[in-house]
Amino acid sequence: MRISLLFAALAACDLTAPPKPDLNEELGWSDGFETTAVTNIYDDTAEPTDDPDPPPSTLFYIDTPAATYPILINTWDPVTRTVNPDTDCTIDLTGLKAGDHVIQYCMMDINEQDMFLLGYPLDVNVPGGTCDFFDVAWYQYEDYYTEVGPAALNITINPDGTIDDDAYTIFGEAFCPFDYRPYGPNCCLGGYVLTINDLMAGEIYQVPGLWGGYAGDCYDGTSYIMAAGETDDHFPLGEIVYTNKQPFKQTYEVIQTAKEYSTNIGLANYYDPIDHNGEKPAGLNRIDANDNNFPDEGDHAFWAREYTSFNCTDDAREFYAEIRLIVREWNTEEEFNELAAGDPDVEGFESGPGGEPESRDPLNNFMDWAQAGPGNNVWTSDFD
Repeated sequence: MRISLLFAALAACDLTAPPKPDLNEELGWSDGFETTAVTNIYDDTAEPTDDPDPPPSTLFYIDTPAATYPILINTWDPVTRTVNPDTDCTIDLTGLKAGDHVIQYCMMDINEQDMFLLGYPLDVNVPGGTCDFFDVAWYQYEDYYTEVGPAALNITINPDGTIDDDAYTIFGEAFCPFDYRPYGPNCCLGGYVLTINDLMAGEIYQVPGLWGGYAGDCYDGTSYIMAAGETDDHFPLGEIVYTNKQPFKQTYEVIQTAKEYSTNIGLANYYDPIDHNGEKPAGLNRIDANDNNFPDEGDHAFWAREYTSFNCTDDAREFYAEIRLIVREWNTEEEFNELAAGDPDVEGFESGPGGEPESRDPLNNFMDWAQAGPGNNVWTSDFD
């Protein structure tokens, strides 16, 4: 279920730029959002568009270009969790200073089969004059429970050669419950020290080891769908664009493949807390128990990103503005057309003839978070 992502970093300058830097190495980023830099070619001689009502030149925005199927995008209130119909997903950058970090939440609504088969197009506009860098951090979730494995293991070799195991060894060999091979990835991180009390030899010694898991193998989401490469940790590469305060526009085609995905959660990050015991789904509920921004034993969903974020930052990565996108799929067109008053997760069966309800086509044809991650302690890998 893995594809990977390349982040284009652009510089409005010479095409014979120096070798592409690894921004993660230079900036010390290790949050699962990996980047690579390339050169931006900005054409300031392009002909003006025929748009009869172009947006103000100071607006940072996302929008959907004309499509042959219905897509809606509006602002969204994360407190009331409601859409504001007929509102544009924009931030006016006029007068903003680095560090102001203005956030606009936006909701994209699509019918479920359109999403599954066609995905969605997305236009991004970064106006000139403010942003030194633009980047996209696509939504991703923890697909398999991922955790740092136990650090200390102990076994005893008895005089008769039998072995007394502890909870994390089997016949003297290290065992981690987060290593799902051969049926899934190895999601056991970090290393361990195995202390061996050898009563046959009359000595105690230690053997260090690594659990060998890669967290990037255990996540999924739009970041993987949009990926063109991956890091050494198997996370998708992300896009960062050196705009150098120049205007920048991009159109993304966000499409999953039915060969690799059987649900819509690779694209649809919307969830209703009612379906998850009043909380987030487990795969989106980032736990950093020690509050040290470093994965420790007991932490999970550490690299989850609940939203897709479109970011405008300065040269020191202080934020001017961020647009956070939530994507929601709808089970029926009838409810979709109601939008704010509709129910995206309506359940049941088609009402037309077809025999008993169990033999009719269901209204919910593609799983989203309500079905693929019910409650707050179920991982989506359980439904793969």
